[in-house]
Amino acid sequence: MEQILIDPLTELYEELDYTFIHVCFETVFRNKKINIEFKKQLLNFKKQVDNIPNEIWDYEFIDNHDKWQNYN
Repeated sequence: MEQILIDPLTELYEELDYTFIHVCFETVFRNKKINIEFKKQLLNFKKQVDNIPNEIWDYEFIDNHDKWQNYN
């Protein structure tokens, strides 16, 4: 059997992207799983993540690139 290679950063991005699908995102607040006061902060965080250039979605940049350090 061949090994399955999973890139954790890709998985992280995809899960984050899925989380912010409008229906999913709104349902979390409607069902009071997350307090509504965090909604704006979470949307701002998503904008920041979306602004991370594709070329730095790599482990070699996580500890030493300015954008990653700002989000940390």
